[in-house]
Amino acid sequence: MHNLQNIEMNFHNHLKTGVGLYFFKGIEFPKMDEKLFSQEAVMDVPFGACFYFIAVENEKPVLYLRTVSRMDPDFEKVFRDDGERLKPIKTNEYLQKRDEHNVKGVI
Repeated sequence: MHNLQNIEMNFHNHLKTGVGLYFFKGIEFPKMDEKLFSQEAVMDVPFGACFYFIAVENEKPVLYLRTVSRMDPDFEKVFRDDGERLKPIKTNEYLQKRDEHNVKGVI
């Protein structure tokens, strides 16, 4: 069992900061749980979506997050969160980690 509290808090803060707290009134944020170790999840956000999954690296849970926009097909931001900080990464690294950890498609 892994403690997912830090990456969950960072995920929620990232969404509130990036999109704005105003857009999330009444929206319940997803809970990070063990299912995300084998499945990629998606959360609709205003004008886009966030895809995410969790991998275990060096015995620590790491969240991979990819945001896309319906308003701008060229917009895509990808991050890695090790519970201490959210770091931008390249899209191919997100896809490589998803394949490397045998993560199934969106739930």
